[in-house]
Amino acid sequence: MQNIQLFMEVQAFGTLIIPIKELSSFSKMTPNPEEFSKVLVERPTASVHPISFEVRDHENDLHGRHFSSPYSETIEDASLWRDGGIL
Repeated sequence: MQNIQLFMEVQAFGTLIIPIKELSSFSKMTPNPEEFSKVLVERPTASVHPISFEVRDHENDLHGRHFSSPYSETIEDASLWRDGGIL
């Protein structure tokens, strides 16, 4: 990817997209949804999507995880990104 500027963004429907530089960072992530609303004051029900353009499989465009809102019944949606279409 050439000259892509990455920034955090909260989408209108309540998803925080966080750019991550290194793929290895994903294995260190532990979701803690109870803390999300303390940081996401304007959208306390938002889910969090860390993404990276560094991928495991070169057929993919990006790598990411979905950490569910603290108001959801799940902690992490690992099933092919239910909300992946937003990206």
